[in-house]
Amino acid sequence: VGRSSCTTTFSVLEPATFVERLEPSYLIKKGEYVQLECKVTGTPEISISWFKDDKEIQDSSLFSLQVFKFDSSDAGEYQCRVTNDVGSCVCRMPPYPLFEYLVCTDAHQSSVLSIEPPQFVKRIENISSLRGGTIVFQATIKGSMPITVSWLKDNDDIVEDDNTKMTFLNNVATLMIRGIEVKHDGKYFCQAKNDAGIQRCSALLTVKGLFSFLSPS
Repeated sequence: VGRSSCTTTFSVLEPATFVERLEPSYLIKKGEYVQLECKVTGTPEISISWFKDDKEIQDSSLFSLQVFKFDSSDAGEYQCRVTNDVGSCVCRMPPYPLFEYLVCTDAHQSSVLSIEPPQFVKRIENISSLRGGTIVFQATIKGSMPITVSWLKDNDDIVEDDNTKMTFLNNVATLMIRGIEVKHDGKYFCQAKNDAGIQRCSALLTVKGLFSFLSPS
């Protein structure tokens, strides 16, 4: 009686995944050298693609992306996408902001203007109000002008009307609401934005009803 045997080799394929992801965005200077890099594991062959603002960057088949002289046109959201026969993975990085611009003063000289992102020196605070009352949210903001201030309630933009007024004077942002109603109850955001970045702070407005209690006769 004879015997026969056979052997089989199984290969485990690993999908392409990130070992080290892109670092969070930070403020960089105009003209600086920037390198975005990610480390990947998985079964070869692994292909890689880079995107800026959801548009693929040409000639970007390496695991690092280099920008030799960063300019305002380079600011945006970058992402790295890796793919093999098993699957794909995407790593996103929030927008790269630019914080210095070259300002020409004459034909032979130039100076650098530093752009400071908005920063809250004083944040808005929680407020409680009775129905029919008036409330004022106020924040103090520093940073390079021009700064645009907007207000939101529960992530919806607030629009001025006869009872709602918004001002931004001398670095103080103010939201005033008259005739408080139950609908005004919620979370409010003060948002400050300039060319260098965007910041938010938040606070709660609690609306209390008007109740009267009669003592038993």
